[in-house]
Amino acid sequence: VFSPMGIYNNLGLCYLKMKQYDEAEKAFKQGIDAAKAQKHHNYEVLIRGNLGNLLRLQGKYREALPYLYEEARVNEKAIPENAAISRFYIANALIMLDSLEKAKKFLKPPTIPMPIWTYPTYDLIHYETTALYYTKTGNFNLASRFKDSLLALKDTLKIKLDYKKVVVLESSLQAEKYINERRALQSEVRNERIVRNVIIGFLFLLFLGIVYWLNE
Repeated sequence: VFSPMGIYNNLGLCYLKMKQYDEAEKAFKQGIDAAKAQKHHNYEVLIRGNLGNLLRLQGKYREALPYLYEEARVNEKAIPENAAISRFYIANALIMLDSLEKAKKFLKPPTIPMPIWTYPTYDLIHYETTALYYTKTGNFNLASRFKDSLLALKDTLKIKLDYKKVVVLESSLQAEKYINERRALQSEVRNERIVRNVIIGFLFLLFLGIVYWLNE
């Protein structure tokens, strides 16, 4: 994340989550240029794969496939966990194009344990694509199982997101309470200073009056 290519890639993924696809495309292309400048071919291909997934989400399945094929092939050894995710993106695009036989080749689970940072991306695309495949092939029993898994995962993620929202809201309320208390305290101190200054001014004037009276 401390290199330009990583920053642009993460930025693109954020825009992708927010469905701001034009901004995501712009960030990914900047990331690709940054990876080329650093001569980091594997990471360049990884970002190109993310660009391919962006096209897939936009319904541009044929345009997406070359990017996804390249990412799955090049990073099969270098970044295998990303390649595993890309294989399911490929399968998803092929199913949408009704190429079920081709899609079947890409539905095999990875031979490596998926690292924790791939959650929930891998599970979401895995359940969604496999359910879609079995629906298209008429195996509704298996399709319903994967759909149930997908719904359960989405419910879990929603609960986690709602909990995070509550935590953020509580933090915001605590911060607002602290700011208000600080303002009230500052206002109280300000009022005390005004009263003090008025008293000092009055006493000073009284002193001057007494001196004047004594002089007279």
